[in-house]
Amino acid sequence: MRYFKPEILVRSRSLDDDVAEAAAEEWEEAIANYNAELESFRSKLPPGGRALLASRSLHDARILSISEARRKPRLSLLIQLESRPTRPGELLELQYRLARTSKHPGLSLLSYAEPEKELDNKGRIQYDEFGKVADEPVEVFSHSLLLQGGLELQIRFTDMTMLALQRVILPSVESHAALV
Repeated sequence: MRYFKPEILVRSRSLDDDVAEAAAEEWEEAIANYNAELESFRSKLPPGGRALLASRSLHDARILSISEARRKPRLSLLIQLESRPTRPGELLELQYRLARTSKHPGLSLLSYAEPEKELDNKGRIQYDEFGKVADEPVEVFSHSLLLQGGLELQIRFTDMTMLALQRVILPSVESHAALV
């Protein structure tokens, strides 16, 4: 994450008011700086990135699955947006055409902290940010997702689509037996 750094979040939760207030100011500055940079390349983002920014928030969404194609440089994230008391969260599939280079595999995982023992929030997105990668022969963008527990997904891509899904069916052994 270039702007929404995990250490700022940690300091913002401090019991020391001075530390928490300084972190809150730093967070507000990060939001302003990110928004200014985002505006400089928003119109160049692939349609899926622009649609996501215009209509959805990934804050508190949960990643249900991550899949990467074997031969094609494709990555797919199945995401459930934050649920409401009256309805479950919307399901999205974000598909990326990865920009693999000798310096970057297209998808990188960074860890900022010790893994949490609590499994309930695994895969929950705290913050995400888009970026424009410089010095590439084609336009390459990045999408970084900071997950609960200090794991960051860094995705470098040349194209992105967003699909709103009606439903996802995850057959269990019991339902498979009933279908046979």
